Amino acid sequence: MVAHSGLRLGVIGDYQGKNELLLRDFPELKIYDGKTWFEKIPTLIIIRKDLSKAGYQYFTFLSQEGCEYLRDYLESRMRKGETLNGDSPLINPKVGRTIFSST
Repeated sequence: MVAHSGLRLGVIGDYQGKNELLLRDFPELKIYDGKTWFEKIPTLIIIRKDLSKAGYQYFTFLSQEGCEYLRDYLESRMRKGETLNGDSPLINPKVGRTIFSST
């Protein structure tokens, strides 16, 4: 995500693991029947103001290669039995006490 969209690590997951990007922050991402796709590539990412270092909402884009990596990652999570929706975190931490990843 950092390499293909220019996001800061703190946007992907904050220091305390209390907030991060959610799948709803990718408005062009579609999930249905275990498959994911993007309506447009490069795809839009909306950075909510509570994730922004400056405290305002902004947007960026994820490249085609980044979309492919994200699609593969999300589909692997679904194959393992996870149900994804708009409130699902972008990254599912394997260890830790929160549902969010941390920097």
